[in-house]
Amino acid sequence: MRESLGRCLEQKGCCLLGLIVFFLTCAPVVQAGDVVDRIVAVVNGEIITLFDVNQQIRGYTRQFEGRVLTRDEEKALQAVRKKVLTQMVNDLLLEAEARRLEMTVSDVEIRNQIETLKRQNGLTEEQFLDQLKLQEMTRKDYEDKVKKDIMRQRLIGAMVQHKVVITQEEMKRYYEEHRDDFSEEKKMELALIMVAPDFDIQELRERLLAGDISFGQAASRYSLGPGADQGGELGEVRWADMRDSWKEVLRGLGEGDISAPFDLNGNQALLRILDMTSGDAPAFEEVKARIRDILYRPRIEERFHEYMEGLKTKAVVDIRM
Repeated sequence: MRESLGRCLEQKGCCLLGLIVFFLTCAPVVQAGDVVDRIVAVVNGEIITLFDVNQQIRGYTRQFEGRVLTRDEEKALQAVRKKVLTQMVNDLLLEAEARRLEMTVSDVEIRNQIETLKRQNGLTEEQFLDQLKLQEMTRKDYEDKVKKDIMRQRLIGAMVQHKVVITQEEMKRYYEEHRDDFSEEKKMELALIMVAPDFDIQELRERLLAGDISFGQAASRYSLGPGADQGGELGEVRWADMRDSWKEVLRGLGEGDISAPFDLNGNQALLRILDMTSGDAPAFEEVKARIRDILYRPRIEERFHEYMEGLKTKAVVDIRM
């Protein structure tokens, strides 16, 4: 239930750019190595401690409870801490800017959001309060958090989201250039050659195109990938299920064509289309909303980054982790 609450709050709060919400499952904080509590950031005089950061990632650290972390786990934990600290610094900057702009949130808005949360999760008031107790929060604590979340999201909406515009022409151009991506029926039978990073794959591709060696023979002789003993054949793959790097090298090719070399998990690879079934793409209007999201996401992230950098230049921020 706590995970459900977390997802709901993430959607209603600062879901933009994957902002991490407070409602995480309660668990002891992992004390890895010689980590002790200390100040890890100061934002306009407001301090953030390592304890504060660890409180935010209790759900993540629960998986490590009761054992010593490996070196890779230590690195992963530190990366999570830094990501969360960045978000906490951003939150303080946004809250300060919202106060400067005298943004307000009414008690009615706070009550409505809490009631929506309870309704979506099927919680009575008593059950809701029980969940807060598990998080060592009072209702007033949670109302204060909701107020800050609303103000931050309102500020982001005004200063970031509303300044990103996706035109009809851009969406149509993307649709024409990526029509295959929206086809649920397009399928390809593929063969793969995967070789080591130091292998001269361009020379091999030239031999394949010249007909000096067949793709199947080359796969059997050189490939380190799956199906090498069967000419590199992978079977049928739906276009919609392909990873983006494969789509990029296969887009515009036809049956029998060989892709340009591309990186595959640190190795080099070639793909050959053995057979292809084209599917009809849905009409533009049917996928218009999806296209807008595809174009919107990187731009909103870029705009948000620019906005936060601007706030930081006007603030006193000292990161110590």
